[in-house]
Amino acid sequence: MLRERIFSIEPAALLIVPPLVVAFTVTQATVARALGVGIIHVALGVGPTLYQRGRLRLNALPIGAHVQFAMEDGETDGLRYDTLPAPQKLALLLSGPAVLAALSLPLGALHPDLGWLCSALAVLNLLPLPGLSGGQSLITLAEAARGKPLPGGLLVAWSLSGALGLLAGLVWLFLV
Repeated sequence: MLRERIFSIEPAALLIVPPLVVAFTVTQATVARALGVGIIHVALGVGPTLYQRGRLRLNALPIGAHVQFAMEDGETDGLRYDTLPAPQKLALLLSGPAVLAALSLPLGALHPDLGWLCSALAVLNLLPLPGLSGGQSLITLAEAARGKPLPGGLLVAWSLSGALGLLAGLVWLFLV
């Protein structure tokens, strides 16, 4: 049923995805600044950087985006992300999916496909996969419960298994 829904979306509705990615990323950057977290860069797209001005990067492949937070002393003016208390980390991580969920309501009123795409992106980002808001939130909760960071080896193994799981899901979606 999910596959049929995905492939039934009007192609023109897909034009909303890049602005949604920008809204997600700008929201996370804005919340980071409000919390005092230093930002190294905001990247729209992935892959090689084609253009950079200040902390904004436009990368070659327009299929994602991210905010690189300060993780070491002296990287930027601002707090290190890893020094934030867990509730503030979660507020930052979940701000992007929250803005997508909120946008799905007015966009859905304009056209059902727009609302569905927006909701789907919010839910996708909440999945507990490495690199997504849900995965980073899971790490934050685990570290808060332990009272210390997770071992590096565990994070690497989890990242690899998550990447393989994502790849398997894409194969299922497009080839099965």
